Amino acid sequence: MGLLLGVILPVLLILLPMIILVVIGKRKAGRVMFGLAVLGCSLLGVAVPILATYLAAQGLMYNFGPDEPKCVIGAGVFLFVGYLANILGLPIIGVAFFPPKQAV
Repeated sequence: MGLLLGVILPVLLILLPMIILVVIGKRKAGRVMFGLAVLGCSLLGVAVPILATYLAAQGLMYNFGPDEPKCVIGAGVFLFVGYLANILGLPIIGVAFFPPKQAV
């Protein structure tokens, strides 16, 4: 349970906005809808690393006893990695899947 909460769920949570954007991009949505999807995933990408860090901290504390000191400094990595992945990944995916303008 500690591995699931400490590593697997936070990583999947960080990748969630990018997965949503890829799914919407594969559906060949219109330019306006895809632009709104990029904006929505960007806003989701702001909140997701905070939740991933909280989940990782809970997963690291899972194996500690009630009287043991709880050090969860390693969970802070998910905050940095989450923001870095969303800042770099969302624009790249957005450009890769952006629908071309229709020729008249």
